[in-house]
Amino acid sequence: MYAYLRYEKAGKLQERLPITGKNVIIGRVDPKRGYTPDIDLSSLDPTKTVSRQHARIRFEETFFYIEDIKSHNKTRLGELVLTPLKAELLQHGDWIAFGSVRLRFEIPGMRALTPSKESK
Repeated sequence: MYAYLRYEKAGKLQERLPITGKNVIIGRVDPKRGYTPDIDLSSLDPTKTVSRQHARIRFEETFFYIEDIKSHNKTRLGELVLTPLKAELLQHGDWIAFGSVRLRFEIPGMRALTPSKESK
């Protein structure tokens, strides 16, 4: 287990999505094309704002990076809208928005994350 994407609702943990590889694709399933991303956000995104292949999280040596992979509804790291195919450093506790789905990045063994008042 490298890290987690943490889904919170009303400041309470609802689900932890494990990042189990050094290079993972976040997106939503497409049954018609037989595509399933490494981390499927379909259940958290009923309005389909997450692209099939939305973003990539990579672990390199001791750092994590995130990059938007030309998603339709953008990827945001905090307030920063990611430039497609440009990797940005990802740190424990960072908020990431994949379309309308907001998740928090969590590294096991780091300080415990406190619920945020800004989570929806």
